[in-house]
Amino acid sequence: MYEFIKSVHVTSVICWMGSSIVVAFLLWAGDLSRKQALILRNVMTISILLVWAMGLWMAKLAGWYSEGWFQAKFALVVVLSGLHGFLSGTLRIAGKGETNKNNSFSLMIPWVIIGLVFVVVVLVISKPI
Repeated sequence: MYEFIKSVHVTSVICWMGSSIVVAFLLWAGDLSRKQALILRNVMTISILLVWAMGLWMAKLAGWYSEGWFQAKFALVVVLSGLHGFLSGTLRIAGKGETNKNNSFSLMIPWVIIGLVFVVVVLVISKPI
């Protein structure tokens, strides 16, 4: 059962992070249709729900809640979830046909996501603390 949960978790993370990075770049470029916004928002939302559900279930089965690496990972995933909320809200606005202005903050978001994911992966693989 653990392997199945882990497989769903990893697949969901890939979908969530991939769609988040694509959305961040498309929002920055201002090149997003209403249909694209709806599809991407749905993919992101379903993915984040599966990531959280499967991740917490795995952590419970493995007894990771008290481990330092898991607590650090958890904090970073909370930050990623906050970025998801920002992107989802921006997608909602874009889905209504309103335009977004390009700014340096929105260009930084995909790189922040990539950096945070890298740190999470290092924590999961090496379990240093």
